[in-house]
Amino acid sequence: MQLELPTIDSPTEVAHRFSDIAYRGIQWDLSHLDPFAFRVDLGLGTDITVLVLYSCHCFSHSIQWDKRPRDAIPAHEVYFDGREHRILNPQRYELSRRFLPDMVSNLSNRRITIANEKMPNFVTIENVNADGTASLYAVFFEVKKDKSRRCRLVLRVQSAYLLDSGLTNRQVKGGKIAFETLLRSTYLGKRARGCGYKDKRPPFGGRRMRGSLSVFRQNSHSWWDPVARAALRFSHPLVRSFQAFMLSAMSFLVKGTQPAAQRESSDTARGGSSPPKISLDNI
Repeated sequence: MQLELPTIDSPTEVAHRFSDIAYRGIQWDLSHLDPFAFRVDLGLGTDITVLVLYSCHCFSHSIQWDKRPRDAIPAHEVYFDGREHRILNPQRYELSRRFLPDMVSNLSNRRITIANEKMPNFVTIENVNADGTASLYAVFFEVKKDKSRRCRLVLRVQSAYLLDSGLTNRQVKGGKIAFETLLRSTYLGKRARGCGYKDKRPPFGGRRMRGSLSVFRQNSHSWWDPVARAALRFSHPLVRSFQAFMLSAMSFLVKGTQPAAQRESSDTARGGSSPPKISLDNI
């Protein structure tokens, strides 16, 4: 499903507009990084406004990234945004001018990956050609609900730069998420999860579960599984451990009430006490 993103009048967030700067005598026009807003229908009964803001990281890098000694960096290359000092980066500036506005405006049609679930933030990547070599231009952004205005989200482009070492393992394995899903989840206060999301909690009866959980898995009966799964999945870890202990005890009691023939057949089906049959053809 493609979202229609009609751009509305430019917002009045003057504080987020960058003034033109000079780098080694060359004037940089940063108007392409002016904030803008668009409306989107997320099926919530009213249109949601999304305000897009850019960070100075789109045209500068940290002092730690610079290979030169701090005292060797000319003063006119140092940029201060009111919070931190950074170094102007002509490559980031040129890439932002060529690619960044279109990439952000077309997020609804782009592949978006969850870069970090804890923050959370997201990344979309474009194959570009810089200096004759194929490169990956990554745009990192976050989306938050505006606390000062109703029916508004704030999408902040945190940084945009070339991935010198290619994709990280986290970026390769990160779950994909549709732009519409991301916006709706954020507005409703839900955790954004991509289609590649894997619950880090082990499934019921998994090998990583210890103690009574593993015992219960080995002695459980099929009719207990749905009840146990529901009980263990939606409770606190300490409560789950107690529940597992009680369910394990109940499992042994149920097993003890079974007829001997039924217990023997059950053990055999699980590879229990009855030894496997050995064929001479397999020796």
